[in-house]
Amino acid sequence: MRIQKDNIVIRSATIEDAIWLNQWWNDGRVMEHAGFPHGLGEALEDTMDTIRNWQSNLSQLCMIEIDDKLVGELNYKIKDDKVAYPGWKICDFSYQNQGYGLRIIMILFGFLFTDELINSKFVIDKIVWDTMLENKRAQHVYEKKIGARKVGVRKDFWQDQTGKWRTAVVYEITKEDFFNRIVSSAQVKNKQNDNGSKQEIKSFQEYDYKSFVNMFNSYLLHDLQMELQYPQIEEICAEIREMVRKQVVFLDLMKINNRNIGFIIYQIDSPRSDWCQKEGFGFIREVYIEKDLRGQGLGKLLSAHVEQSLREKNVVQIYLTADNCGAFWNQCGFTKTHEIGYKNQDPIYVKRINL
Repeated sequence: MRIQKDNIVIRSATIEDAIWLNQWWNDGRVMEHAGFPHGLGEALEDTMDTIRNWQSNLSQLCMIEIDDKLVGELNYKIKDDKVAYPGWKICDFSYQNQGYGLRIIMILFGFLFTDELINSKFVIDKIVWDTMLENKRAQHVYEKKIGARKVGVRKDFWQDQTGKWRTAVVYEITKEDFFNRIVSSAQVKNKQNDNGSKQEIKSFQEYDYKSFVNMFNSYLLHDLQMELQYPQIEEICAEIREMVRKQVVFLDLMKINNRNIGFIIYQIDSPRSDWCQKEGFGFIREVYIEKDLRGQGLGKLLSAHVEQSLREKNVVQIYLTADNCGAFWNQCGFTKTHEIGYKNQDPIYVKRINL
């Protein structure tokens, strides 16, 4: 496996990494938090065997790179209980206490919850890990920064090299809680970075119509690569407006300083609609954010808004179809299924809502 986010790379370990792992695992300063204050005392060949044993498995031993420099390692174990069990360690002291640990954890968790290979075999619903009781800094990060729940304490569960009995604190986070945390963080980030701008999501009103037509034109042209004549676009938008008027679909607009910059069209599937593949499910039909404003979490806010709106209507599951933006919907907590849209043949993504 290999994933990259900005200057951080997480990749599967190779035999060439053995010398680094062996050095770290034999360093008592590095291994102290894991309960090995004298290091493992492991031979290089044994480390190479360990790497070989992880290779070609769904579970993986990985290296962490920051700015093309090896700085640590992690692993994750995938079991048939729909749970992933990871562990991680920044081994280069100059990269500790710099905020990298949190970023690495968030990248890893996002990968475990959304990777198609892993989730095609075992759909990961929860991640569970532990830390030593005395590692208060880590516990603060897990509880306050990640939003994990402390679910247990394993008192005196093993003796370390010095004969001291060690106690572990066990944490877990569900897929839904993880992605809700991301959406919440995006909301905070936008509030902090908007320089006083007013951001809101409002239901479509007639005075929004011209602006909606212009946005829909941009959506068709740039996102769907559909170049239509303006009268055709107006005809489509008029049909949408009529469905909104009849409450067959819902159309909500995102505004910044009272200027429309995005929209989301959604419905509850029923025979009244021109699309009814999963009667009673919520269905996100179209989403758009102005191109220059993308990458700021605004799309996730629209998705979260629809979830709340449908939750209030007692809808328990939402679905959508997507052909080339699956990663975005994975980040919003949707899971790709083996189904396809019966009209557009695109993969279907589904998310369950807790009422």
